[in-house]
Amino acid sequence: MFYADVLDVIVIVASTLFAAVILRGAVLEVARSGLKRSALIGLAVRLFTALLVPAAVVIFGVRGFESLRLVYHMGAVLSMLLAITLAGALFAGRSKTEKRERYVGTSLIALLASVMPLALYMTFVEPYRVVVEEVDVSIDAARAGKEPVRIVVLADIQTTGISAYEEEVLQKVNGLKPDLILIAGDVLQNHYDREAYVHELPEMQRWLNRLHAKHGVYFVRGDADDEAEELVAGVDLTFLEDEKTSPLAIKDRQITIGGVDLTYYQPASQKLANELETAPGLEDIRILLAHRPGAAENALPPEGNKSRIDLVVAGHTHGGQVALPFFGPPITLSVLPRHIAAGGLHWHHGRRVYVSRGIGMERNRAPRMRLNCRPEITLLTLR
Repeated sequence: MFYADVLDVIVIVASTLFAAVILRGAVLEVARSGLKRSALIGLAVRLFTALLVPAAVVIFGVRGFESLRLVYHMGAVLSMLLAITLAGALFAGRSKTEKRERYVGTSLIALLASVMPLALYMTFVEPYRVVVEEVDVSIDAARAGKEPVRIVVLADIQTTGISAYEEEVLQKVNGLKPDLILIAGDVLQNHYDREAYVHELPEMQRWLNRLHAKHGVYFVRGDADDEAEELVAGVDLTFLEDEKTSPLAIKDRQITIGGVDLTYYQPASQKLANELETAPGLEDIRILLAHRPGAAENALPPEGNKSRIDLVVAGHTHGGQVALPFFGPPITLSVLPRHIAAGGLHWHHGRRVYVSRGIGMERNRAPRMRLNCRPEITLLTLR
């Protein structure tokens, strides 16, 4: 189920047996005497115990993303099994159950039964519903031009191999006819499996070579790009590693792109950001490209001043992959405020920052899912 391995199966079986022990008496009581109010309360407590106790054991017993994946798989399967069990008990005791309690019991069944369809949607549907986010970025009047500059941002492609989905992304990107393409790292997430990485690398390189932008493609290293030098070998793009371009003449503008390394807090990255911030001249648009959004805090201008870096572009957070209504993503793994790390264009200490929700999703040992956080191709139009 959902790319599960042996550990997932063990967790699902163990949690199911635990639920059977916890619920046996309560379910038999419902089948015998119906779902009275006291039985409903007791059953609800046992249902949530059957879900929460195994989840707590996994979270405290397994480190990192793997614990979230195990809970995700366990919760999806166990919720459906509990819904079926409760439905059977309620049906058996329906003649002894009052109408109001029957409605409550049915609602509880529906809640439990909804988890599996939601998990299927989160894993197999939303991660592939890519959208084009079109965002206008107003540039300081000193660097304004008559013609807009179109920049496509791709972040966290994070695939294990080129599929129809990546082909769709490629066609959408080229269809936008960008002047520039900026890739904010995390391209091929097979680095933990060398054999798979070597197998998929040529196709990934061909995919990158098929990206078209009149003034070039620029790339910085992400967390999944341990072999970045190998990845870009023979690929028609510019790999920026704590370095900047000469000003690029794009339409009636001059644009300088600086790209920082993954460890943006190291001296070389700080030095590059400081050069972009303090170099004399007002005529060139300055863009800082990074994987991790925390690079937006490098070489900040004095309090109350606008930054000379016109735009910071980053990825890394995937928008949290799951965004809750009225709250946003519970997890962003970024030092920036959560509302910025969740994605979009923001002001941060006098500096414009755009964080992309990314194309792909965390794979490796994490739960593969997105919810209320669709993957994005970003089209930034500099006005």
